[in-house]
Amino acid sequence: MTKFRKGRLRSKLMRIIALVRSKNKFLERFLKVSEEFLRPAALGDLSGVEAFSLSRDKMIKVMDMYDRRIEKECSELSVEQKNQELIVSLGVELDRKDNLIQKIAKVDAEIMQIIEQTKTDLTKELTQLQKSKETIGKFKSTWVSHSGEEIDQKL
Repeated sequence: MTKFRKGRLRSKLMRIIALVRSKNKFLERFLKVSEEFLRPAALGDLSGVEAFSLSRDKMIKVMDMYDRRIEKECSELSVEQKNQELIVSLGVELDRKDNLIQKIAKVDAEIMQIIEQTKTDLTKELTQLQKSKETIGKFKSTWVSHSGEEIDQKL
């Protein structure tokens, strides 16, 4: 391999490694956004869920762009160029990525648990309100028929 080709290969490898590092930094921000939402959510404040969801959707699109760019760069390498050096260099960053993804998955599981519990609580509350409404309706109709009076329709 000529000196020029080695330099070009090294440059391409460095671009791939730089892209993976940049994606990892973005994953760190993704984790931070999730953790920042989890704090108030754990206390029952889900008021930021819409903004959180939109933010994450945008971040996922950016990470998808990173993935496509990394895939494109790697596809341009020959089998020989996908050597041990690339694997070793990327190994550290890929381990870091796996660690970040595990942390994100853990935070997401906590967020989902909170959302599911809130959903369950709201469903119970709505059921109780419906039962109360039915009970009041029965009381009104029973009371009116027994008393012979009419209900004030302003209630």
